[in-house]
Amino acid sequence: MSAKSLACGAAYLAVILSTFGTTARAAEPGLVTKWLSTAMKIDECVRTAERALRAAQFARVDIKGDSDTDKNAFANRGNYVASVNCIEEKGVAYFVVAGPDVDAAERYVNAIMDKF
Repeated sequence: MSAKSLACGAAYLAVILSTFGTTARAAEPGLVTKWLSTAMKIDECVRTAERALRAAQFARVDIKGDSDTDKNAFANRGNYVASVNCIEEKGVAYFVVAGPDVDAAERYVNAIMDKF
């Protein structure tokens, strides 16, 4: 094989690999977190979180936590998972959305907070 054909083959392979690499990184997975101050009691906060998750089109809402001051509402939407953590003693509702695209996760966490 000549040096010229090796060089052409290497250039062709470089173009293919660079194209593949670009398309493989089109969407970056992400985890988005935000929080709000709240004076809600724990049960009201968790009920509000559950309604906000459902209003943002998340499904299979589940409430977890055995504390009287710290509970979570979890839910799914396709490949995304969301959590709202209510921490009464700190006066905080903490929002988390994780999934395959950071931009979509950002939109989803904002939608949940808007409905909270």
